[in-house]
Amino acid sequence: MAKKKLLIIDIQPTIRWALRNYFESRGYEVAEAESGIEALAQAERFFPDALALDCHLPSEDVNQLVEQLKAVLPDRPVVVLVTYETINRAIQMAQIGFGDQTAVDLTLREVENRHIETVLRHNRGNVERSAAVLGISRSSLYERIKRYGIKYP
Repeated sequence: MAKKKLLIIDIQPTIRWALRNYFESRGYEVAEAESGIEALAQAERFFPDALALDCHLPSEDVNQLVEQLKAVLPDRPVVVLVTYETINRAIQMAQIGFGDQTAVDLTLREVENRHIETVLRHNRGNVERSAAVLGISRSSLYERIKRYGIKYP
């Protein structure tokens, strides 16, 4: 079985080192980039299964970089790493950066519904794989799909 590939994009070598060690110890093949230009080149050369991107890259428009990476690697998850001094500041920044996509007043039911939809979409409707990712049985996933009226491929 081929190793999953992860591209880590961060200017700080210690962060890249820590993430590399963590993911390599779990069987991932890891490549690194410290700038947007290097990330785009690595994405085309390395063709990762997922990307971890620091949102504080200096002199980079992270939103634009994510769009460029998505153009090169459609359907690949991009995890944007964010650090803030308080949870309130993180929520405030998420609302500014993501607009209507982030809401602090979501119910647990709405969060679960959105998460299941996202997992199903990323697994192209494969219920067995999605249930494994969610850590629930297939029958529990089918029950939630029915309860929330989730449409999937």
